[in-house]
Amino acid sequence: DGDDGDDFNVLSHQISIIPGGLSSGVTYTFRLSSAIMGISSSQSTLNQTMTSVAEVQIITNEPPSGGSLNADPTIGSAFTTPFLLRALAWNDDPADYPITYSMTSYASPSSGETLLKKRDTLSFATVYLSAGLESMGNIVTCKVMVSDIYNCHATATTTAQVAFTMTKPQLSTYLRSNLDLATELTNPELKSQLISAAALAISVGTCFDAQSNPLTEAHCAALGREPCSTVSGKC
Repeated sequence: DGDDGDDFNVLSHQISIIPGGLSSGVTYTFRLSSAIMGISSSQSTLNQTMTSVAEVQIITNEPPSGGSLNADPTIGSAFTTPFLLRALAWNDDPADYPITYSMTSYASPSSGETLLKKRDTLSFATVYLSAGLESMGNIVTCKVMVSDIYNCHATATTTAQVAFTMTKPQLSTYLRSNLDLATELTNPELKSQLISAAALAISVGTCFDAQSNPLTEAHCAALGREPCSTVSGKC
């Protein structure tokens, strides 16, 4: 409390650690060592070094684990087939609950992700998926991000085969009625799904080369390019 006249100096030093620099679920020990050179008239203590060590242990948080993402059905049509996505068997330390889930989908890694379900505690959602690219067998990848209360997260994916089976006039009629419904229900996820699916359906290219050979995913990969998507005849 300072009544004995001793002076105590508090030294603060910040440690910066790059994001991802610590592994999950590991105990780290931070150690502080201090040394004081003692000077006394007594020959026995002259130039002796007095040292002190203090430690603190920190256990890094682990993300939710052990789960998967399931799609039912696994084959359907854009706009007309409702897909039930379920995040199954995810668990975490009880102190890190509640676990929350958000879901997205994409036709190719470069096409951007479509929001299917905003982050909340529901582990399932019924969604409408965009059509996959013909050059990739109409495969659409669905992804769930599973987070704890500290925003530590893990992801899982599953795939579905989704084809576009509407004519353009049918698509126009469908969009008008369902966008109005999404607005009435204040459902931004449904709006996002509809707009993304329509944009992809309208902009998809014809994936054949000049000799009418299909531009397959393997063909484009051999050229070091992304699969054929919106530009006809090009990977």
